Amino acid sequence: MARIRFGLVLALLMGLVLQVGSAEAAKGKKRKHRPEVGVITAIDPASSDGAITMTAKIGGHKSKKNPTPSAAVDKKFTVTSATTIVKVTGKKKSATETPATLADLKTGERIKVTAASDGKASKVMFASAKKDKKKKKNK
Repeated sequence: MARIRFGLVLALLMGLVLQVGSAEAAKGKKRKHRPEVGVITAIDPASSDGAITMTAKIGGHKSKKNPTPSAAVDKKFTVTSATTIVKVTGKKKSATETPATLADLKTGERIKVTAASDGKASKVMFASAKKDKKKKKNK
């Protein structure tokens, strides 16, 4: 009898927790935006409000989960004085982030942009553009 009561109480608690979670989602709780990865194609000078528009080619790359590349899309992001710009050096676990300025960004650099749906960037992470490796000629 105690096991049945315990199971019933547990089921009621789970139902309550799930209901509260769905109620928060229905209220329109803000979601964090996923960063978008791409390459800078253009940087437009500051407009009248001091914001700079940056165009990047997003997508178009293969991954383990997606062996067929998606079509690359040009997206515009607005970079303001409130945007955090960071230069990343190193690889994955040993990567270091150093603060950077907008002047450090150049076309051809790989970026990861976290932006709101209106295109305003909150964080821009970048690494220097890949250097072309010269092929060795076999004689």
